[in-house]
Amino acid sequence: MANAKVILDLTELEHLIKREPQRVKKIVKATAFQAQGYMQDNSAVDTGAQKSGIHVKTNDYDGGREAIASVLEANPKAGIADFPAPTDGYTARVGPVTEYSIYQEFGTSKMAAHPFVVPGIELARREFETRWRELFI
Repeated sequence: MANAKVILDLTELEHLIKREPQRVKKIVKATAFQAQGYMQDNSAVDTGAQKSGIHVKTNDYDGGREAIASVLEANPKAGIADFPAPTDGYTARVGPVTEYSIYQEFGTSKMAAHPFVVPGIELARREFETRWRELFI
């Protein structure tokens, strides 16, 4: 098998971020909140804990505390596993805080999968690509 070498020239991307940092940050944040909405729309609902625990974190916004409070109100016995906030304005994290969400997403030997995270990210990714292309026009 032949070796392949891929070189990405990110020069234009770096220039864009320097020229339009606020627009880039706005696109990242908007996409994260859109992904959150898609995930919540497709989340399984029993007590509502999983759905209310889906939140967004950016370097200047942390929906985690509110999400954890909502989860524990809906299901005081729910295990919590939060994630750290990103340190830059060009990254957003979105997802659930309930520990059992992984079993909903991928299933178990006794339960079928009910994916909501990956489909939510995929839907938001398409919107992100559209918004991103508009920056170059």
